[in-house]
Amino acid sequence: MEPLPLVDAEDFEDYKCPLCLGLMRNPMLTSCCGQHFCTECIRTVTSFNQPCPLCKEKAFVVFLNKHFNRNLQNLKALCNLKSSGCTWEGTVGEFAEHLGQCDYESVTCYECGASVWRKLLSDHLSNQCPLRKYACELCGLESNHQFVTGPHQLECPKLSVQCPNGCNVSVPRTDMPAHLDKCQRQSVHCPFQHVGCTHEFPRSELELHLQDHVTNHLSLACTRLCTLQESFLAKTEEKDKQVATLERRASEKDKCIAALELRLQGLETYIGSCLPGNLPALFTTTLTGFAKFRANSDAWFSQPFYTGLAGYKMGLKVHTAIESDMAVHVYIFQGEFDAGLRWPLTAEITIELVSHLADKSHLRMKRKASWPKVDSGERGAGFGWGNFISYKSLAAKDSGFVQADCITLRVVCFDITG
Repeated sequence: MEPLPLVDAEDFEDYKCPLCLGLMRNPMLTSCCGQHFCTECIRTVTSFNQPCPLCKEKAFVVFLNKHFNRNLQNLKALCNLKSSGCTWEGTVGEFAEHLGQCDYESVTCYECGASVWRKLLSDHLSNQCPLRKYACELCGLESNHQFVTGPHQLECPKLSVQCPNGCNVSVPRTDMPAHLDKCQRQSVHCPFQHVGCTHEFPRSELELHLQDHVTNHLSLACTRLCTLQESFLAKTEEKDKQVATLERRASEKDKCIAALELRLQGLETYIGSCLPGNLPALFTTTLTGFAKFRANSDAWFSQPFYTGLAGYKMGLKVHTAIESDMAVHVYIFQGEFDAGLRWPLTAEITIELVSHLADKSHLRMKRKASWPKVDSGERGAGFGWGNFISYKSLAAKDSGFVQADCITLRVVCFDITG
């Protein structure tokens, strides 16, 4: 609730609210006893359906008395903060405007939350507020006054600090490690600490300590040297044992490798015996739909095949050379193992037309062929017979060559390359 201005005592009694006993705020008149009350005070009564606080009348209404309110607003008044030093004089109606500008009204600092007079706020923000912007005069760190003048002083790198050894030297905090490295009061260990000397003393006593303990230091150094020598010899002996073990294992591995090499030579000999030129290459294929093939005089190619492990790539072609005869040829193809094979390939090829009769009266044709390496294109030269068999003989029922509209051909190839 906003504060009220100060008025003359006689005027105050004339405009005092019977309920809150303060100067009336927006006075309302009752219809029952004609008494004035603050708007908020009488609204509290009527909102709970209470009777008039003075005459106890239950049924009454309240309304604004503009004349009474105008007289109230024109009363001479002083600022309620007169005791603090405010010299303002005016009317009750003008007090609300003055209150928003009164230099003696307490306002809250938006930085630290402190309550200060309005007239002192600017100085507070500039010179008194603990959270005002502030920069360290030594290192230039920008933060607030409270931090810079407090916790920051414990870590400011440029702030001069006393040597902790009491040598009466002050240096910037960042230079203290360098000072301690030469401070005569700094506690140091004996340089022979690594051989067992446990003495610790101020740096100023180092030379005296070294002079007084020469014999002791030599004894410690000799003891340490003997210990290291014994350890070295023990480790050397252990390493020698490990080396001997590794050499023995290496010897055993060499024997195993020699045995494996012998087995590998045997396998290479065996694999070499399986390559083309030593064993015949056998390939069987079936031409289906023979009747349609014959009627259309088509050319038919089998799936390509290899003559053996990493061997030559070949394929079979069946076609009509002349109207009455069927031609069969063996072609050489460009294969993935050609680079490691012997060229030209000289071979003895046998093409067999399989008979399905019980007597197995197959038709066999044999000849020699020589193929150069296929350097370009997919297929090379073909060797075979243009008149392998007449269609009349092929279709004869007593031949057994055609079964279920299919014929079966077998290719045998002997590599005779010198």
